[in-house]
Amino acid sequence: MPINFSFNNNILKIILSSSPVRRDFTDILKLASNYKNIAQLKLDLSHTDYIRSQDITGLISLKKIIAENGVQLLLTNVKEGVYQLLELMDLLPYFNIGIDYSSFSCDELLAFFSDPDAAQQVSDYIAQNYSSALQVKLYELLNNNDPIYKEWAILTMGKAHDTGMISHIREALNHDASNVVRAAAIVTGWLNDSCSKEKLYELLKSNFIDVVSAAAISIALMANDADPERLKKLLASNDERIRMIGINCLGLINDEHSYNILYKHFLKEHSETVRANVVKTLSFFHEKELGKFFVSLLEDSSTKVQEAAVNALIRIRATDKIKYLIKKVTDKNVWVGYFATKALGALCKDAYCADTLIKHYDHVRLQIKLAILDSLGKIGIDCSDFLYSLLEDTNYDIRKEALNALSLINKEKALAAAYNLLEKDDNWLVRIKAVDIIGSYKPDGFLNLLKKRLYADNNKYVKQKILEYLENYV
Repeated sequence: MPINFSFNNNILKIILSSSPVRRDFTDILKLASNYKNIAQLKLDLSHTDYIRSQDITGLISLKKIIAENGVQLLLTNVKEGVYQLLELMDLLPYFNIGIDYSSFSCDELLAFFSDPDAAQQVSDYIAQNYSSALQVKLYELLNNNDPIYKEWAILTMGKAHDTGMISHIREALNHDASNVVRAAAIVTGWLNDSCSKEKLYELLKSNFIDVVSAAAISIALMANDADPERLKKLLASNDERIRMIGINCLGLINDEHSYNILYKHFLKEHSETVRANVVKTLSFFHEKELGKFFVSLLEDSSTKVQEAAVNALIRIRATDKIKYLIKKVTDKNVWVGYFATKALGALCKDAYCADTLIKHYDHVRLQIKLAILDSLGKIGIDCSDFLYSLLEDTNYDIRKEALNALSLINKEKALAAAYNLLEKDDNWLVRIKAVDIIGSYKPDGFLNLLKKRLYADNNKYVKQKILEYLENYV
């Protein structure tokens, strides 16, 4: 029998016993029938050490019956023994499995800080459910000799905005362990402890890049008119990572002074990675001349900078540059043509753009042809006849992208094409795309169709994709 249960926010939570049997799952079903509007049935297995193989069928039956009523089953806090049993029986994909931290005591929660895979989630959970009991335990961890526990105590209390810990944070800024210093530095900004700003500037000279990054971010969060000029010194570093940190932090400050510093730095920066990052950062400013500047960078010698410039044009919604981008589709530099075409898909929704791209299609290289197909789908103008004609192209990438674009424009034609290609196309990537389209639109009879193709198809990846859709509708 269940140990106990609760019902809150349309979620029925049941804690199972140490070794539940099939009858227990029948009782759970009866219990669930007493509640209306259940969205989720959460079974907590934190006390469950083992379930016999023959009793797993009761769990399977429970999932199937409640699913018919639109209720999701979630298994939480599954112990190793039960997890291994489900794995051996190939049932892991069948069940939704997660962790419910509300089932754990304060000490049990804090113990998760030693687990790199769980620490972040637990920290977020504690911060969102901060209580006096948890606060006391976290203050104890601030004096712990283990730097991992100390780090997570600082971060968690910072997320909970516990301003009473500021004196402890200031002490931690001088700690021997870099992970503790980094945590303290970032929380200083969260809590707006401007009294620690000079210490943060000292930390910009740290040998640990994570500490430098945390300090710079906090300085940016508490910035005044003088800080952009002081952060500018990071841009003179020989370490590319330090320059990137300085760029990102000036972007966070996002004032006119920071903009001028970044713009001037771009003109003298030699690393294409850093230059591309400056372009991305500048795109978050609101300066009128940026559109013209980004367009000029399509002529840059660096492919990274060209891509960053096009993405920047998309980010600032530079629709006034559409005609210029159309001219660049047939540029002699294939990368310029590729990036310009991708930008048109994001910026333009007019028939003019679609018609022009189709006109250029036969005169550009394969890479740009694929970009044209992607953009046609995003533009959304009905050019289904053109796309349908490409489904017999000898290049499988063309067929796949044409089918994908068609699915974004014309549902009926896309489904008809998907049915045909799933059965007849000789390339498994095209057939996977066909499965995705059929599975996404879910037309009448699609489950039976997919079941037939599961046995008829000879490619394991296509079979796997079909199974993914079938398992979601068991």
